[in-house]
Amino acid sequence: MPSTEDQRFRSIVEAATDAILSTSLDGVIESWNPGAAKLFGYSAEEAVGMHFLRLVPRDFRDQALRLLRRVAGGEQIDSVEAQRLGREGNVVDIALGLSPMRGPDGAVIGMAAVVRDISSAKQLEEQLRELALRDPLTGLYNRRQFETELVRQLALARRSGRPGVVLMIDLDNFKIVNDTFGHEAGDELLRGVAAVLVQRLRTSDLIARVGGDEFAAILIDVDEDQGYAVARGLEERIRALRAGNGGTIATAASIGVAAFGTPDDRPADVIRGADQAMYARKREKVG
Repeated sequence: MPSTEDQRFRSIVEAATDAILSTSLDGVIESWNPGAAKLFGYSAEEAVGMHFLRLVPRDFRDQALRLLRRVAGGEQIDSVEAQRLGREGNVVDIALGLSPMRGPDGAVIGMAAVVRDISSAKQLEEQLRELALRDPLTGLYNRRQFETELVRQLALARRSGRPGVVLMIDLDNFKIVNDTFGHEAGDELLRGVAAVLVQRLRTSDLIARVGGDEFAAILIDVDEDQGYAVARGLEERIRALRAGNGGTIATAASIGVAAFGTPDDRPADVIRGADQAMYARKREKVG
């Protein structure tokens, strides 16, 4: 007859929201609590007798077997983040602790695992990471991410020889909009420009807001002539936007183009070249 202490322990395991299970040394599941049934979708009747690798995505099975060997050697593993498979093949982000189970003689006879679903926490972490890369007003990438991606694309271009261009985009009369109609109208215009860029450029192009009324884009597999054609098309589309009450102020943009794809290209030089081309475009339009 189980002791009062054993009964209390079993009650705790049954009531736990975390998945608690145990396996033999060869990985066969021997116990399975309701928390495990909820997390993985298998009832205790289905899970007991099943090899634990059924719960492990194929790419993580070698890692899982290494963990089992470490526990079989007597090591306790307090916290590991990993992924496991639910019954329907869904991948679950988990944190787990593993402990050796010992027989009366002290020899390791199996493994106990406590598994917690951290999918929501991982999703929130990813959302926060993504927000840190984004401009809150337009939803485009921010200057830091633009510069990070430019470094990566220049490195790829050096290895592959694939050409690309940077577009530097500046609104010509943004101050007039802000001064005449206020910052809400200015914000609306910025969101409108962002929408044009998203609609007209490819999903493979990186688009960023890099300053108050400045945008930038990195276009891959595009040469300088193609870059100029894209820039002039964007200028035309942005010129069709209107700002202010009733759309009384026409807007315009000047777009500079700088090509990259040679071994000597450096991020600062490419950005400087695009800036200089943008200011030259402004002077050209005034003249």
